[in-house]
Amino acid sequence: MSTQSWLRIFSCVLVWALASTITPFPSFANVVVSFAFVHYLLSVRYAKNNIVRLMSTPREAISLAAVVLCAIAASRTDMSLLLLFGVHHVCNEVYLLHRNLGAAQYGQAKLLRASALVFNFAIYLAILRRVPQIAFIDHTCLFIVLACSCVFFSMNLWKMRRVLTSPSLIDLCMLEGLGLIFLGVSFFVDIKLLHIVMYHFIFWGLNPIRSMLKQGGSRVLEYTVLNVALAALFIVMSPLGPLPFHFSASDYSTQFRFWSFIHIISSFALSAAHPGWIRRWFQPRKMVLAAKTG
Repeated sequence: MSTQSWLRIFSCVLVWALASTITPFPSFANVVVSFAFVHYLLSVRYAKNNIVRLMSTPREAISLAAVVLCAIAASRTDMSLLLLFGVHHVCNEVYLLHRNLGAAQYGQAKLLRASALVFNFAIYLAILRRVPQIAFIDHTCLFIVLACSCVFFSMNLWKMRRVLTSPSLIDLCMLEGLGLIFLGVSFFVDIKLLHIVMYHFIFWGLNPIRSMLKQGGSRVLEYTVLNVALAALFIVMSPLGPLPFHFSASDYSTQFRFWSFIHIISSFALSAAHPGWIRRWFQPRKMVLAAKTG
């Protein structure tokens, strides 16, 4: 298995440990929101090159500004953050795995990517099926879609067996395997949206360290200090903070929703972990092609 697969497993274990240790749940929720603000700030810092490139031509600059305005507008509506985060999370996870493929394999895996997106989103909804935000979805229909998408994904993965090595095949179904395990756990444990959100922040907080190690220890040290310092700052400012000037629970939740919309929707313009037809709207073609093979 690749380092990414081990990081996924480690992140799941760490979420379980934190959720078991930080009780009651509102306290865990405030820690998750604190990690969210760290994630959002650092994503801007480390995407600054992409932001500069997007601002370099009128078309891309206008597209980016339009995306931010749409995010602000969406945050003030009743749009479901659960569904929006699900799309963001699934795209990030699936496209991260496929970026490890070579150029030829990436092209051949088009149907596998599409089936993985559908399958993982179905798993995500099935795990959170009891959440009021998606209570309108009939459970029988949901599990039928889940079963069909599982078959579709399995067929496409089987077709790729002659093209990919065994370790690559394992990595390409690790996410789905973990998802199915937690779907089983969800019949006995109440898994909430913030548990999955916390996994997202932990995994995407740890994953960049792999490439930073190649750039030298100072880069990793800077990244670690920033994460620890910002996490401490936001926890002190959260409702858990011991100081008298911290946020109230409602204000902290409101800020979390607002900045989540900004981060998720703007990521469609800034992140390579999305379908090519989306990225072509915002990024120069040479950046899209580089992301496929990078």
